[in-house]
Amino acid sequence: MNKIGDKELKGLNEVITKRKEALLSLGELEVTKHSLLHELNALDNALLDRRKKLNDVYGDVNINIETGEIKDAD
Repeated sequence: MNKIGDKELKGLNEVITKRKEALLSLGELEVTKHSLLHELNALDNALLDRRKKLNDVYGDVNINIETGEIKDAD
C-alpha cells in the first residue's frame, strides 16, 4: 500500500486543524453577532419607549441629548 510521507501528512493535518479552528472561530463570532443583534434590538425598543414617554410629556419637540435643551420640532 502506498502512502504519503510523514512530513506531507503532518503538513496536511496542520492545515486541516487550522481550518477547523477558523471555522470554530467563525461560529463563535456568529453567536456573538446574534447576541449583539438581540441586545441592539432591545436597546432600540428602550429608546423608542423613552421617546414616546418624552413625547407624551413635552409634545413633538427636538431634544438636545447633550444639554437637555428643548426646541420646537421643525
